[in-house]
Amino acid sequence: MTTDTAAIAAEQARLLSAALPYMQRYENKTVVVKYGGHAMGDLELGKAIQALLFPEGTSGTFGAWSYKLVFRPYGPMSGDWHQVYRSPDGVDRPLLVVAIGDVVGKGPSAALCTAMVASTWAGLTERWDAGDFTFERVLHDLHRAIGATFKGEQNTTLCLMVLSRDELAFVNHGGPPVLRVGREHELTLLKGKPKNPIGVDLTPPKPSIVRVPAAQLKGSLVVAYTDGAVDGVAARDKLRKLLGETARAEGGMPFDALEAAMLDVSRTDALPDDLTILMLRHSGEGLAPVFAEPDVDTADERGAG
Repeated sequence: MTTDTAAIAAEQARLLSAALPYMQRYENKTVVVKYGGHAMGDLELGKAIQALLFPEGTSGTFGAWSYKLVFRPYGPMSGDWHQVYRSPDGVDRPLLVVAIGDVVGKGPSAALCTAMVASTWAGLTERWDAGDFTFERVLHDLHRAIGATFKGEQNTTLCLMVLSRDELAFVNHGGPPVLRVGREHELTLLKGKPKNPIGVDLTPPKPSIVRVPAAQLKGSLVVAYTDGAVDGVAARDKLRKLLGETARAEGGMPFDALEAAMLDVSRTDALPDDLTILMLRHSGEGLAPVFAEPDVDTADERGAG
């Protein structure tokens, strides 16, 4: 067993041990015992364990950035997932790393894949604490974990965003395009080269990194989301209209109002789905002006660190 594999296995054991105090055998089934002795079935057990995998802090500020994650699962076990990492205090180049994704299907298979993502993420954070972040490593480790477990039968989209003082850098593998609502009421797409979801390719994917100077995002709203927001033509049209209204709002639409509006948009879907939304804004404080627009369609295979 390699050091990395052992770290992943140890993290999976830690997550399971956190759930064990609430588990027992009941009529040959594993159940969770709530306070008061009510026993839950297997789906509720999966939901309870899956809840342990998601981060607690899903909104806040990071320097001049403000952010909010919205997670709305449709069923007991979600195929959507999200993760957040903040650098420890005192590092030379602090980062906020946020990721969202959508696993194929629902139920136990999707929940197991989200667990693999969570354990891989936890294994990577020790490197990040030491200042060793690269997009290549994240894609490599996620590909290895999902590919080795599911043998090509399961995959996940990935929108991985890294916020630093001077820029927003991200990769998007198989997810909807990242949207930017600018100060001049324009709606644009921030996109790199099209990439397959993680777990589809036979070899680890190479990143197509989009880098946008933070000064270019001053006063803008950046929105990433899973396809629960745009399933169906009606939802796509309503989303574009909504973001246009956001652009025209004085000072930008507050995150809470945008969250409520996007949840309303998603209810037009013919098939209900999980939904995850990531919203970002940069105040522009502490930045020198940047006059050249970034070439957001150019692949950049350098790491963020």
